Amino acid sequence: MNNNPLISQFSTPPPRGRLGGGFPYMLRLGRGFPFKLGGGFLLLFLMLLVSCDRQERTDQGHTSACWIYAMCACIEHESVRRGDSVALSRQWLLARHLQEQTEALFTTIHSSPSSVKSTSPRGEAGRGLEGLRLTTRGLGPEALRLINDYGLVPYQFEESMVNNSNVMERKLMLLAQQSRDMRTLRQRMAELLPSFSFAMPPAEEGWNGSPASFYFYSMRYTPQLFAESLMYWIHFHWYAPPMALIIPHSSSSNSHPSTSLTPSPSYVLDDTDNYGHHKYICASLEEILHRVMRALRQGHAVYWEYGRRHRSQHAVAIVGLQKDKNGKERLLCLNSYGTRWGDKGYFTVTPEQFLKTTCNVGIPE
Repeated sequence: MNNNPLISQFSTPPPRGRLGGGFPYMLRLGRGFPFKLGGGFLLLFLMLLVSCDRQERTDQGHTSACWIYAMCACIEHESVRRGDSVALSRQWLLARHLQEQTEALFTTIHSSPSSVKSTSPRGEAGRGLEGLRLTTRGLGPEALRLINDYGLVPYQFEESMVNNSNVMERKLMLLAQQSRDMRTLRQRMAELLPSFSFAMPPAEEGWNGSPASFYFYSMRYTPQLFAESLMYWIHFHWYAPPMALIIPHSSSSNSHPSTSLTPSPSYVLDDTDNYGHHKYICASLEEILHRVMRALRQGHAVYWEYGRRHRSQHAVAIVGLQKDKNGKERLLCLNSYGTRWGDKGYFTVTPEQFLKTTCNVGIPE
């Protein structure tokens, strides 16, 4: 007899047909074909379902929306840190991002139709649509701006997704050119953009109509209220090294030191994806690494953008620290290529690699 109280209290097998050890189920596949499914097989089946679900939810596919995926991963991690657990829809923010751009493009085209002669979404021969394009690229602060404006939605309400951003961008550009009015444009966009299994505002009214709402754990939310419930305790501070910022020449050299451990004033990030002109606190790479390591040891997740020559090429969520076989700490990162990539979606970098490639970070403080 086992004297361990944690084991002895579960030593009596549960009744057959209930969840627990040795729980066979009888499934009838057609007439007179009983199929016995053991508990282990049922558990394996459920694990496969969850694995496939997470693969799709964390895979950005053929889009450039890594910044949305990284931000949602950080928010999910912060929710777990507070004892909650939620899976967020990345497609909700991506759909709102594309919708905003399409409506702005429609307004630009139809406000001065004489200046737009080309009907090609790529603007061949530089006639009119040169430079007018849609994109799924962006930055972390822009994701927060979308969350503030449109809220968040649980992943379970997601019904469709953008698999290929190039195809979607071309279709939306054609809609912006061919639609006669904003009402028609919004109705046709609703057929293209990702759909969700709850009542949306009337497409022709845009976001000025009745708010979307859904029930989550027996509570009724709008996307905005749901975002407020998650983001109430989360406040990101954004940091970037001097070489990644647009610093006026009139600024004193002492106001943006490259080696000081004291953060300096905020400047606009020098990045083509920073169309929102978001500002970042100027700090040395050593100070940024120091703050990142401190946040990770406190259990926070960090939004990280990196690339060659400190120019942003990709965004991931740094979710913890891990020691290698030599006992040296490495930063554990969650990518946005699904669970089949890397080590079930994760990879690690050394602090030295972090210093060489960092463009900017968002730290919950």
